[in-house]
Amino acid sequence: MVITKKNDSIAVSMKLENTGDYKGDEVVQLYVKDVKSSGQRPLKQLLAFERISLKIGESKIIRFQVPVQQLMFWDEKCREWHFEKGDFEFMIGASLSDIRLKKTFKIKK
Repeated sequence: MVITKKNDSIAVSMKLENTGDYKGDEVVQLYVKDVKSSGQRPLKQLLAFERISLKIGESKIIRFQVPVQQLMFWDEKCREWHFEKGDFEFMIGASLSDIRLKKTFKIKK
């Protein structure tokens, strides 16, 4: 998994390959976790997903563009949207219970 920040978005990419004996479909799901949130946040938040069809032996690069605004949360105390710097763990898998790749990315204000 590769994570890069460009302007106001974060690019997450990975290579998906069909190593099986049949053509198949996979729903690639991207989750994020705010490692040390000062507010109440979900443990894992679904950011994006894409259904991919692959022939036998075929591979594709999967790319997600995540606007940094998707990492903001509503601060009830201040009554405004809040963005905090720190470590965010990005996870890719076939489901929430089937995470196959993880990488931590530090966001600086």
